[in-house]
Amino acid sequence: MAHTRYAIYFVPADGPLARFGAEWLGWDIAKAADVPQPDVPGIAKATDAPRRYGFHATLKPPFRLAPGTTRDGLENAIAHLAHGLAPGACEGLEPSALGRFLALTLRGDPSAINHIAAACVTRLDGFRAPPDMAELARRRNVRLSDRQEALLLQWGYPHVLDQFRFHMTL
Repeated sequence: MAHTRYAIYFVPADGPLARFGAEWLGWDIAKAADVPQPDVPGIAKATDAPRRYGFHATLKPPFRLAPGTTRDGLENAIAHLAHGLAPGACEGLEPSALGRFLALTLRGDPSAINHIAAACVTRLDGFRAPPDMAELARRRNVRLSDRQEALLLQWGYPHVLDQFRFHMTL
C-alpha cells in the first residue's frame, strides 16, 4: 500500500542555479519535464537517483502525515512558518563529495540556513507520523552515531539539527 509522504525542500528560483541543476540532472523540477543533459560520459547513470527528485535541498525530510492532521493544515503551517523566518543567505555553493555522491554544499557560515532547516524540523513536527519499523530499519542500514540514533527516534531522521548539512545532490 502506497503512503503519501511530504517533505520541505529548498528549490532555487528560476535563474542560473535552477537551470544548471535541471540541465545537470536532466529533469526540470519546476516544469516536471525532461531536459537535455550535457555531453558528459556517464552523466545519465550518475544522476539517475537524484533525477527522480529534481534539483533541491531537503530542509525537513520526507514524512507521512500524523493522524488527525491534513495537507491543508500542513500547508497553512508552512506558510505561517515561512512568513516568520528571516531569509537565509550563504557565501555561495561549492561542489563537495558526500560519501559516494557529489553535491553542492554551502560555502561560509551555514548558521542562517541551518536555523531555517531546524525550524522546519521542529516546528512542523506535529504533522509527522512516527516512522514505522521498516522506515527505522532503512535509516539504520548505515552505521549511525548515538546522536544520530537519538535524532532518528525523536525527529524521524538522523541527519537533522546539529547533524544537518545543506546539500543539493548532483
